[in-house]
Amino acid sequence: APSLASMKWTAAILLVVAAVASVSADSCIGTLYAADPFQDGVSLPNGLSASVTNEYQLVNRQTDIDFGGGGVMRVVPEGNRQAAVVDLGSEGQLSADYGALSSPRGAMYTSLHWDADSQQVLILKDYSKNTFQPLHNDSAQKLTIMDSTASFLPTENHVYLLNMTSSSHTGPYLAKMLVLVSDPYKAVTMRWDVIESSFDCRCLVNPKNGAYILGGPSAAVAEALRPATVPASGSSYSGTPYPGGSSAVPYIALAVALLAAIAAVAALVLVALPIFRQRAIVYKELN
Repeated sequence: APSLASMKWTAAILLVVAAVASVSADSCIGTLYAADPFQDGVSLPNGLSASVTNEYQLVNRQTDIDFGGGGVMRVVPEGNRQAAVVDLGSEGQLSADYGALSSPRGAMYTSLHWDADSQQVLILKDYSKNTFQPLHNDSAQKLTIMDSTASFLPTENHVYLLNMTSSSHTGPYLAKMLVLVSDPYKAVTMRWDVIESSFDCRCLVNPKNGAYILGGPSAAVAEALRPATVPASGSSYSGTPYPGGSSAVPYIALAVALLAAIAAVAALVLVALPIFRQRAIVYKELN
């Protein structure tokens, strides 16, 4: 039978595996630079940079948001696509407007989600009771007014909703965005989540996220784990997608799965080894 020491080691390894596997997070987070043609635009569903290189040519892959100059964020600036953008204001304004004054910082952004039953976006009503309410009529209506020239000035700590029509790469979707840092003529850093879509995407909101992993993998690990769906012509990630939900699983999730598999194999070896040793001893005694 396995010894007490080996059983303790097995239990410890399984606990580590469980802890590692439970680390999950949602959202994509990234920075756009006005002066960088490689990273001045982004495809929101997957966090890929809008531009790629092909045969020493810079070409557009898909642009959902462009931060090309003047401090203005242009939405879907390509083809016949349309979009609606709603500035909901800061977290503090949202808490006051929706009567959720006792909610912690970040709760209003986190609570924004698509309710499939009522077919509308909901926001926090009462944090202590975990209840939600529809958007105010004016905000909900603005979200349906689509325009091919939609744009906005990204304001720090403001929360935005974006309604996008389909493209050659994706279907229509709804997303929420929180502007973290904004230097109007240089760069803007934002966090975003796709809250409703009919297609698979990396930056999909996760209603039951765990601890946020602060920092991504090294460049070498990121390159080794690069998904096969990234075009060979050289798309780069302008956001850092974090694992979560059913599809936001680019880099870190693969690394976590690999570590979990290695730990599981080690646990099996530790369990099986004492059993084989015991059987070997019995075999020698019988012979």
